[in-house]
Formats: sequence, C-alpha cells, structure tokens
Amino acid sequence: MRKASAKGLDLPISFKDSVNVCRFIRGKEVLKAIKLLDEVIEKRRAIPFFRYKRDMPHRRGKLGPGRFPVKECKYIKKVIENAVANAKAKGLDVQKLYISKIEANRAVSKEKVKLGFKKSTHILVEVEEMMEKKTEEKAMESAEDKRGEEK
Repeated sequence: MRKASAKGLDLPISFKDSVNVCRFIRGKEVLKAIKLLDEVIEKRRAIPFFRYKRDMPHRRGKLGPGRFPVKECKYIKKVIENAVANAKAKGLDVQKLYISKIEANRAVSKEKVKLGFKKSTHILVEVEEMMEKKTEEKAMESAEDKRGEEK
C-alpha cells in the first residue's frame, strides 16, 4: 500500500465543526470527497453532525441534525488537494486514491484576544491507493485451484 499525506497546521477554523466534516468524508474516494465538499460550500448538501449537536435543527430528508460549515470545508478541501499533489509526486494514480485517515486536533492558541481565545485546528489527511479487487480475487482463485490439484 502506497500512501501520501498532508497537514494543515493552525488553521483558523472551528474544531467542533471540523470533527464532523472529517467524519463525513473519511473512507471516501478523493475525487468524490472533493465533490461533496464543493456541494457543502455551495450550500446544496448539509454535513450530518454526530458530535457537538446540542440544540441543532434537523435538515430535510433523513439527514437529522446538520449544518453547512463552509469555512471548514474550504480549508479541509485545500489540505486534501495538497495530499493529492503529494501523491502525484510519488507517482500514485489519482483515480484510485481514497482518504484512509483524516483527523482534526485542537491547536494551542498562540494569540489571546481580550474577549477569548482565537480558534485554531490541525488537520491531518492520509490518502492511499485502492487495491484492485480483481487481482485479489484472481489470486484467491489460483490459490484454491492449486489446493484442489494437490488433493
């Protein structure tokens, strides 16, 4: 398995919203994830919130509580695009990439404002190439054929 990664450090975005956006796109293909984030930025699709959802209204359909965290999606999309660029530099096929790991971590507030702390978040994205199922299935079939011939 070949991987590529990218980090976004001290991004001026909400940690709580970032956690839900990361959960929404984790495990998806990279091109599909970017398309979904574009739909959220255009406010055509809401992000379902599973954590930090107190007093949040439900959205139309079977979505449940959700929001449109546009600013978070813009920054996370940039980090994903950086990971894709790193994968291209390593010679990976962009069509086969999926998001294997994405996480949001709280960053230390470096600047204090009189009214409170400035929010900042670290985002880590790792992408991997998908293994082809056909080659795996062929390897399994050939292994089964060898076992059958030995008996």
